[in-house]
Amino acid sequence: MRGMIDLFAEYERQVTKARIKTALGHKKAKQERVSGRMPYGSQLAADGVHLEDNAAEQAVITVARELHAEGLSSRSIAGYLAERGLYSRMGTVFTPSSILAMVAA
Repeated sequence: MRGMIDLFAEYERQVTKARIKTALGHKKAKQERVSGRMPYGSQLAADGVHLEDNAAEQAVITVARELHAEGLSSRSIAGYLAERGLYSRMGTVFTPSSILAMVAA
């Protein structure tokens, strides 16, 4: 009996996980806010729900993508951006993982 209860509980977790993933996918497709943290290059629109592009951050993303296309590593790109005075929202140097997130999208 306990085994059956455990199986149903696992099934319920999987169904819930799938529903959440689908719902977040729909919100992301409609460019709505999905989490508390804004993706770099976007800002919250006046309606408080949808995201819109941030022109200054989009320019930084464009530079990072161009450098990545030239074959520079994420660490080199972060250094290049810091030399040019281009920093993250927090005013810190971009990390290699944040550069990878920029160029992957």
